[in-house]
Amino acid sequence: MGKAGSRRIGYNPRVLALIKTFGCKVNYADSEETACALASRGWDCAHAGEDRHIGKCEPPQLVVINSCAVTHTAVAKVRRYIRRTRREYPEAKVVVIGCCAGNSEIASELRALGAEVADGHNLLPAISNTAPQYCYSARSRRFIKVQDGCDTYCAYCIVPYVRSKWNAPLIEVTNQLKRAAKDGAAEVVLCGVNIGLYSEPDIGFGFAKLLGKALAECPDGIRIRLSSIEPEHVSDELLSQYTNPKLCPHLHIPLQSGSERVLKDMGRRYCIGQYAKAVDTFRAALPFGSITTDLLVGFPTETDEDFQRTLESVRAFGFERAHVFRYSQRPGTAAASLKPLHASVTRERESELLKLCAEVADKRWERFIGRSCSVALESGSSGYGEAYQRVCVNPVTPNSKGLRNVKLASYAHGIFIGKAM
Repeated sequence: MGKAGSRRIGYNPRVLALIKTFGCKVNYADSEETACALASRGWDCAHAGEDRHIGKCEPPQLVVINSCAVTHTAVAKVRRYIRRTRREYPEAKVVVIGCCAGNSEIASELRALGAEVADGHNLLPAISNTAPQYCYSARSRRFIKVQDGCDTYCAYCIVPYVRSKWNAPLIEVTNQLKRAAKDGAAEVVLCGVNIGLYSEPDIGFGFAKLLGKALAECPDGIRIRLSSIEPEHVSDELLSQYTNPKLCPHLHIPLQSGSERVLKDMGRRYCIGQYAKAVDTFRAALPFGSITTDLLVGFPTETDEDFQRTLESVRAFGFERAHVFRYSQRPGTAAASLKPLHASVTRERESELLKLCAEVADKRWERFIGRSCSVALESGSSGYGEAYQRVCVNPVTPNSKGLRNVKLASYAHGIFIGKAM
């Protein structure tokens, strides 16, 4: 790419585009692609909340909001950010991309707040189904989107209706891995909306084989992590890849509910037995690996007994970390016609589940104290270990990049203190 496309994101902006990202790791990968596409048009790009020098720059002329629509709360955050942006940067053009842009009802609400919503005629290119352009990124952790879209149509989820299906060619994935290594990245996260649905466009093989080929091509000094994979796609072929030391011993498998009945009502495509098999196989092979999950509380058909089964599952599977979120009624989904539970019931269950998840995670993480760990530093003093441990490194190493070996000396409230080795 030419000179403009190789600019460092967030470096000395002149014509500044500010990018704010909400939601999943796929959105973060899309934001990187958006930054690259804008850079090729002469914009200097910064990511809101990540570049400390933004406040010293000229006000942005363009603010791109990469949105999430998975819950009402997620959409509310986008609305608040639009209002805040209009107050702080009244002269800036505000453009919304992402899942909110794919829903006509939400898009109309956002336009009423003074934002433009991206479409085929917008100044932003259609990047969701094309290979990304490349530009330099100084981040230690890089997100590479290998798949987009979903055909599962879970009863609570709007995502299949707002994201198009797409798969990255193998050559593009391996090229991005090599570029990330050349830039000095320490970790690459392969992500997708439903990554287990991956199909190589030219040859047609699935995600497990893509992962194997990516690991084979992965340069020394960089490691690969999976963002998330659905339980029905955790195959023996996939799990066999974890013998490769370049693959982080961490698996994020959404559970959503511990009740078979609720899983069926949700339209999920697995049973608790399948989930347990995946967990048991992974734990047996990688006793110092970690399993993280998503849990949805307050689905309209969830009874007290169903909720207790979710609590039992958390205790049984021993998640190192869990993302707990309340059910959000979303028009256009199968569950939208169901009568929601009273908000007080959902809040109470959420609070109980969050407390249990924290207690279970604390007990699980204790086994890592005293062990060595390889940390992908994000700010010079903190980052993530290979098993997704959150680590603050002591002493602080300003402007340090790459993988840093530490000894995990102590743990409290979800964070390890790592002594530099």
